[in-house]
Amino acid sequence: MDNLSTQPLHSCPRCHQSFECTPYSATGCVCFQFKIPPQVADFIKANFDSCLCPACLTELIEAATPN
Repeated sequence: MDNLSTQPLHSCPRCHQSFECTPYSATGCVCFQFKIPPQVADFIKANFDSCLCPACLTELIEAATPN
């Protein structure tokens, strides 16, 4: 994401739930733990200005992944 959060508590732009976003910490943002398919990354970049929460990432990845 181009607009990484500098604050630890972040509001998801998709669902508005709070989550911890720490891209500059030793452990990195929770989203770094996901394997985000290119089409999902493109969708996020086109529709949101910042990171999404783990629940929204999971939902989008699952929707894009064939069974």
